Amino acid sequence: MDKLKNTINMLKNPATRKEFVNKNRLSIIMYVAGAAFVLFVYHFLSDGDFSFLLTLSGLTRFFGFVFLLVKFRSERSCSGVSLKTLELYIVVFVGRLSSILIYEGYLPYDSSGDWLYQTMEVLTLSVVLALVFQIVITYKN
Repeated sequence: MDKLKNTINMLKNPATRKEFVNKNRLSIIMYVAGAAFVLFVYHFLSDGDFSFLLTLSGLTRFFGFVFLLVKFRSERSCSGVSLKTLELYIVVFVGRLSSILIYEGYLPYDSSGDWLYQTMEVLTLSVVLALVFQIVITYKN
């Protein structure tokens, strides 16, 4: 609770708020862009029913891995990230893609399951492969 009060007090002060925004500018832009994209998908590419949650989980997972890739690039380090976990994610995505690209039983029922969900899963697999490449080749310690 004290940490929340300290954060609120920090954001009330214009000088510390400006310093915070300048320090975290890329993260703020990425979060706002991700939220705007999710709202766009919900309102224009989805029927707005319960099965949108499957698409939302795919979008959230995609943005999480993109944030991790940006962190790798900005810090020029991949410390603290498990290569084996990312390799297991590759196995998961290949297994999931083998079922959603061929069969339609695992797709959202709304219109976001027509093409968006599969596209997000392929893009997420690509980002995870890029993360593994960064660990194994680029930032090999």
